[in-house]
Amino acid sequence: MRANRCLLTIVALIGCWAPWTARGADAADQTLVRSLAQEYVRAYSTRSPTPAKRLEQLLAEDFVAVFSVGKIAEGKAANMRRYREALAQIAQAFTSMTVDYDIRSIRLEGQAAIVFGLITMQGRLKEGDRPYRRDVWETLVFRRTPSGWLLCHEHATRAAAGKEAKR
Repeated sequence: MRANRCLLTIVALIGCWAPWTARGADAADQTLVRSLAQEYVRAYSTRSPTPAKRLEQLLAEDFVAVFSVGKIAEGKAANMRRYREALAQIAQAFTSMTVDYDIRSIRLEGQAAIVFGLITMQGRLKEGDRPYRRDVWETLVFRRTPSGWLLCHEHATRAAAGKEAKR
């Protein structure tokens, strides 16, 4: 009888402890995924950009990027080419460019993490020394692998001007 009570106590403690540790694991995963998302977005900044080698480590081999202008880039190699081309275009057109990611939510769904937020790109155009700003709604999907979280999907949609971008 005493052994049964002891066993019931252990089972009850595990029942209370397991959800708490899952929440702790979720919080740790959310923190890590948030950091990886910020690191990915910083790749396009002229101030301390994420190095290409690190960016390559963040992307899954089957990474797909979809853009609101109708373009799709499939695979890590195609996206690394796109990245290098974008950096060259930024260097040619801008004296400076900062990229901020206002992450609105991170959802963990099994082996996937879905990050949603608003990217704000701000800088100065070389031509005419004019200010530049673009807001983009961004969804990133990370997949948990044995080696860690990898970015497998990006979807970017240009935000409406004005108040709509702030929602």
